[in-house]
Amino acid sequence: MENGLSNNTVFSSMQDKDGFLWFGTKDGLNRFDGYHFKHFTINDEGHSLTPDIISCMLTDNKGTLFIGCQKGLYYFDK
Repeated sequence: MENGLSNNTVFSSMQDKDGFLWFGTKDGLNRFDGYHFKHFTINDEGHSLTPDIISCMLTDNKGTLFIGCQKGLYYFDK
């Protein structure tokens, strides 16, 4: 977890069309670019992610990342 994932428990993972690796953890969404991890959270206003269990992820044919978590279904706006 140090300088890496926000939590050691990973519920889902995937690779997007840009080559990023995404990990849904017990503490939110993590992206790995091959060098560094970035942690995303969803806040109550819906503008960003608060720590939440990410249970599933998928991308559509346009490359939009959809994130399923306890607080609902979100999409990642690049």
